[in-house]
Amino acid sequence: MHGDSASMLAIQVFRGSDRIMVLPLLESELVKVGRGRHCDLQIPDQSVSRHQCDLVLTAGEAHLADQSGNGTFVNGKCVQEATLAHGAVIELGAIRLELSATVECFANQTTIPRLPLTALQPLASPSDLNPCVLSGALPDGRKVRLQVGSIGSIGQDLGNDLVLRSPSVSHFHCRISKRSDGYYVEDLGSATGTFLNGVKIREAMIELGQNLKIGEHDFSLEPAKPAQQPGKVLTRNPDMLMVLEAVSKAAITSWPVLITGERGTGKELIARALHEQSRRRGLVTLNCSAVPSELIESELFGHEKGTFTGATKDRPGKFEQADGGTLFLDEVGDMPPGMQAKLLRVLQEGEVERLGSDEVRKVDVRVVAATNKPLREMIEDGRFRADLYDRLNVVRIQIPPLRERPEDLRFLAEHFLGQHLGELKRSLKFSGAALARVQSYRWPGNVRELKSAVMRSILAAKGAEIQPGDLDLSAGPDSEPGMARNVQDQVDAREKEMLEQAIARCGSLRAAAKSLGMPKSTLQEKVKRMGIKGKSR
Repeated sequence: MHGDSASMLAIQVFRGSDRIMVLPLLESELVKVGRGRHCDLQIPDQSVSRHQCDLVLTAGEAHLADQSGNGTFVNGKCVQEATLAHGAVIELGAIRLELSATVECFANQTTIPRLPLTALQPLASPSDLNPCVLSGALPDGRKVRLQVGSIGSIGQDLGNDLVLRSPSVSHFHCRISKRSDGYYVEDLGSATGTFLNGVKIREAMIELGQNLKIGEHDFSLEPAKPAQQPGKVLTRNPDMLMVLEAVSKAAITSWPVLITGERGTGKELIARALHEQSRRRGLVTLNCSAVPSELIESELFGHEKGTFTGATKDRPGKFEQADGGTLFLDEVGDMPPGMQAKLLRVLQEGEVERLGSDEVRKVDVRVVAATNKPLREMIEDGRFRADLYDRLNVVRIQIPPLRERPEDLRFLAEHFLGQHLGELKRSLKFSGAALARVQSYRWPGNVRELKSAVMRSILAAKGAEIQPGDLDLSAGPDSEPGMARNVQDQVDAREKEMLEQAIARCGSLRAAAKSLGMPKSTLQEKVKRMGIKGKSR
């Protein structure tokens, strides 16, 4: 048709009350409509035939010709062919086509934009979005990692980009798209629904680590390069990303590593990530605080049959078990002083002797130790050997506490929510107030405490949203804007002020440490941690 733009006919495509797109009808241009990938307008609905009908504009009139053999519904009537008047409605499953005049942006086009409905939203491919993959398992159990961007629609039908042949998945179930502000998932009118972190969605942004349930199958969005976040470590915090970079660098060596950080920060997770990136055989762990002092030597070095009551057979120790691999010594600060000297010898010589045996056994073990104790202070007090500390502290990895990782609070909370909702098959999300509470709380127990709080809140929540009280966090002034987030903040501020005054008064760290009654090394650590500027000696 060549009239003015105001009289140009177009097909408006609706899903429910939402208009998805406008498709202009150009003179003598044939538009194929159906479920098949060859169609100009692809309708992702199993009730629609692969080639349902054709639309053509001739001499200013729109004509429809059914191609399915079963008829096409126009204005509520099943027809084989029809001339469409302005306002005519074509029903195609969950999709509705309406004929109307338009002055949309297509008015000056001379060709029809042939796009499947799996690509009707205006998508962008911004270079600043990190490449991601959809990770999960196919119905036959095979693991899959597919680049987002190469995936469009997901469902049972062979016309999908990702085919899931499962009774719980609709023929055209959902689609994933990359837009200017991130990655989105949209349900395509599926029978069983699409769930994001346990919440049934029609359309929503999907972020790294979130659980996407398609029928009975779980998927998640992950970085295209998993080496950036080794093991199961999830973070967006710059300091934590530097920790992961240090882990990757240390993994290629066999040097001892000392991991420090508060309780619950994920020291064992970092140790496992380090081992997984190495080429060493197996990972053996020992929690030094969980073994009685009289048994820890046997645990580490093994024993011969009959060495002591209960030693009914020969038993290799953790060092022998870890030969060729990695030995993770958790809570190494709790190791008895007598055992510290024996551990030092093994690190120096690479040899062990079982209790009750004179045989020396060579071992090739990479030791990774972790603690939340202030080892330097313990050295000053004589509770930890300085030479053992030097042996362990070849590579030092300090994990920041969760309160210093604001980027991770909501991210991890929603990850844990999605992770555990799958067990209960429940639809639930955080309220805005609950997320604000997550952001304001100091999390003294760090990631471990956050995970426990989320699990607790899932059981406590009475409605469709988790409320602040469901988290059951200790009350305090940390949620009040403009004030220190809790008493610990006030204590830290007062301590910093006291140290600054002492350093200024004494003129050096050595003199200030003496006046405060603390080791100089302890004061140096506090000065560095609190960002105190002053004398370095």
